[in-house]
Amino acid sequence: MTYATLHTRSHGTATLAGPELNNALGLVGELAAVMLRPASIADRLRSLLPAEHFLRNVGEFDFADLYAPAFSRREENLVVHRGMTLSVADFQINTAMCLAADPLRLLLRIALTGERHCWVAGADRARVADLIEHGLRVSRVLRPGMGWATPLRGEHSLVSLLRAADDEPAVFSHSYGSEFPDQDFGTWRPTLPAGVLDAQDLDEDQWESSREAWNELDDDAQWEHSLAGLVDYRRLDPADLLTPFGHGLSVMDLHAPSWEQSLDFAARY
Repeated sequence: MTYATLHTRSHGTATLAGPELNNALGLVGELAAVMLRPASIADRLRSLLPAEHFLRNVGEFDFADLYAPAFSRREENLVVHRGMTLSVADFQINTAMCLAADPLRLLLRIALTGERHCWVAGADRARVADLIEHGLRVSRVLRPGMGWATPLRGEHSLVSLLRAADDEPAVFSHSYGSEFPDQDFGTWRPTLPAGVLDAQDLDEDQWESSREAWNELDDDAQWEHSLAGLVDYRRLDPADLLTPFGHGLSVMDLHAPSWEQSLDFAARY
């Protein structure tokens, strides 16, 4: 099962258990399903379907029962406005982000963006640790035994690792993604053989040679290259966890009186 790892330059790593990530992703769908209430906006939802979609021809009595599971499955042709298909997944994620408390928003961001290295600035590490402890002890939206405050492997939990320093960032990865630091993330570029214009065009032997060149760098050099890729990239700011995903709309926008204006804005971007 996928798990998340928090990496630091000077104090090692900590692990967040896979079931906690899966729990967060499950909550995304459940919260959106609760708020959708398709029967109350059936005409709007029907108008946003492509002309050829079978749900356009479903009777009023059956529409909500058929639309809701399609939305839960994140079928991507359910919301089409002015020729632009708007992601159902973004509607679901932004709904959860609007309804959640900050500890759960933090978990959602780790689950949804940790694969490609969301990160915590050194100055924010203690505040993120505070959020985690609040989520465990007060709101209880984070679950004990998942690595938050008790180590799953090694000496550090996420809280203890975040509190270990405030002068360097802490960076997430997922077990099915790339580690950190990573040769494909940041400023490092392999020396390309003659006739090869892009690292994506390396054959298997050439790629292996580039990997060996990366591995020959010392830890400090690898960290410097990869840290340079974090600038303006997926920062976990504890003061701004509500920043929306994708087109920025939630299910609540579909219910709002200004729903068409919101869709107009989203479809332009």
